[in-house]
Amino acid sequence: DGCNVDAPIVTVRFCVKCKTAPSQYVHLAGDYPPLGWSFLSIMGIRMERVEETDLWYADIDLCPNKVIEYKYCVVEDRGWIAGKGAFYQDHKALVAWQHGDNMHLEIPSWQEVREVGTLRSKEDDPSEGHVTLFARCDLFTAESE
Repeated sequence: DGCNVDAPIVTVRFCVKCKTAPSQYVHLAGDYPPLGWSFLSIMGIRMERVEETDLWYADIDLCPNKVIEYKYCVVEDRGWIAGKGAFYQDHKALVAWQHGDNMHLEIPSWQEVREVGTLRSKEDDPSEGHVTLFARCDLFTAESE
């Protein structure tokens, strides 16, 4: 179920505070493309770390007027892991999931996006059908499982 061809795209900035080890990275999983629950989908959404902090962020293009489920997870570089499995591949392993239920985010309709004064359009021109929406900041305590 993709976006309507004529529908504008909304970029959502997900951010999370999560302490990680030097060989670990925070990734984002979810139920709506480009997010996914499989290891390969999770590997495709690696968040960027703000230097010298425990803050991570990712800007994800999503369709308006949708409700998505998502979670944060931690992937670790592990040189000794070879082969493929449900939670590891190419020397990387999923070592922690955010605890509890999946989180939910309602992406507003395009009409709501255009009417909300707190939304910011950076380089993007809303008339071109693309708006940047800074929406979610979460806390995630990573505990290896």
